[in-house]
Amino acid sequence: MAKLIAIDHVALMVSDLARAYRFYHDLLGLDVEAHVAHGGWAVETMTQLPGADIVEYRMKAPKTLGVTLDLIEFTAPKSPVGRHPIHHVPGAHLCFAVDDLQGVYDRLVTEGVEFVTPPIKWPVEQGGWRVLFFYEPDGNLLELTEEGHGVNVEHV
Repeated sequence: MAKLIAIDHVALMVSDLARAYRFYHDLLGLDVEAHVAHGGWAVETMTQLPGADIVEYRMKAPKTLGVTLDLIEFTAPKSPVGRHPIHHVPGAHLCFAVDDLQGVYDRLVTEGVEFVTPPIKWPVEQGGWRVLFFYEPDGNLLELTEEGHGVNVEHV
């Protein structure tokens, strides 16, 4: 039986690729794997958008093997924009692991990043990790997590 074998990439649509690059590369520290433009028959066919053209950065976190984050701007047609609340369906968020959540939070606050909450710590008996949610410039929801030192928690 045919089956899925891996997660290849996650794509985020952005309205300004240069601004997204500054946020994800300069501020969050992701590495650039490629910077490419695509258009023509293949992009039009796979998106079902006549005249579609895209530019993208393919990026990855330093310790992430294989999976990339593709930041994609449609240069034609222009993408509609608008942010959904944290619990909106459909919806998604990306989570990045960090080694110093408070330090990253403090740095991002000085850069004017919009947070859902400051860092919170889960009770030790529930894992003890630290988390926070925030929005990137186009309103995509992101999470940061720092591993706790609590007990292992079995997931239901």
